[in-house]
Amino acid sequence: VQPYLSSWFLQDPVQLAKTITKKVLILQGDYDIQVTVSDAQNLHSAFPQSELHIIHGMNHVLTQSKTTLKTQQMADYNNTNQKLHKGFTKALLRYLKSSN
Repeated sequence: VQPYLSSWFLQDPVQLAKTITKKVLILQGDYDIQVTVSDAQNLHSAFPQSELHIIHGMNHVLTQSKTTLKTQQMADYNNTNQKLHKGFTKALLRYLKSSN
């Protein structure tokens, strides 16, 4: 693992979150095989001013997935023609419009 990435592994995202005072949007896919819904909920609890959206069928690369099987999701990871998950774009646009 590269030194840059190794340094991030030492950080506790929940503790870092407690130092942020700005509005925060957390978008989590329930088909994400790298970051769990529980991780997102823990992060959300550390941000009293955060907004959490669990997006059904969204994977770690923010696209639609039909499975949580790692071997099958790797095809999604490598498919550069996939569009962003509709739930992701909808939640992000709604958040951005409400922030103005």
